[in-house]
Amino acid sequence: MRIAICDDNIADRKHLQRLLERESDKRAGTPNIFYIDSFGDKEHFLFNPLLYDLIFMDMTGTPTLAEEIVSELIKLGYEAPLVMYSSTIDHSMNPNLPSSIVHRQKPYLSEQLPELISIAEEYQKTQIITMEFRTREKTYYIRKEDILYAELISHSEVILHLNDGTLQKIVGDNEDFTHEFEPYMEFYPLNSKLIINANYVSLLLPFSVMMHNHETLRISPFTYFALKKWCKMLREKEAEFPLNK
Repeated sequence: MRIAICDDNIADRKHLQRLLERESDKRAGTPNIFYIDSFGDKEHFLFNPLLYDLIFMDMTGTPTLAEEIVSELIKLGYEAPLVMYSSTIDHSMNPNLPSSIVHRQKPYLSEQLPELISIAEEYQKTQIITMEFRTREKTYYIRKEDILYAELISHSEVILHLNDGTLQKIVGDNEDFTHEFEPYMEFYPLNSKLIINANYVSLLLPFSVMMHNHETLRISPFTYFALKKWCKMLREKEAEFPLNK
């Protein structure tokens, strides 16, 4: 889960980040850890807010700053949960904010976080998740279920192998290559240049993995054991949460 903290009080912002990191640590060893970004100003936060599954906000630089940011989020199409904390400004009294916002009062408290995180998790279950990829000419939004595997072919280019047999070349360096797939437990790195959708593994052997389109990819014996464990975990999680997408 990707979480954004948008708070222009640096002490509060760092405090909430520490609390969320502790919550994430409780999930160590599972794919359900958090990816947390913190912002203290409107401009940096609005660069790519649709990336986030949950936003915590308290912006008080001007009386209307929080309202302005929410207005921009609505224009961009943000629909995931937004938790607005009140401090020097009581945002819950602002009639111009949408009723979907979850309001809380500062200080940030650790005991509140599980409930708020669960709201985002329930929202995620209802969504068809698309991933954003760019070429030099345009941006593509591709369902994660449509990606069979991704291959880094140069320092700046990646090829997506899709379920329908087509290939999509996109722009991305090694950091982009791994970062884009990190939040989704289905994707497993076979090596530094190859990431597969583990849901589509049909046969796993010590030196190779066959995808459901019968394409075979080479692996090391060390990868074999880790991937076998990961595929087992995926099946168990799917059985536990069959509606997850």
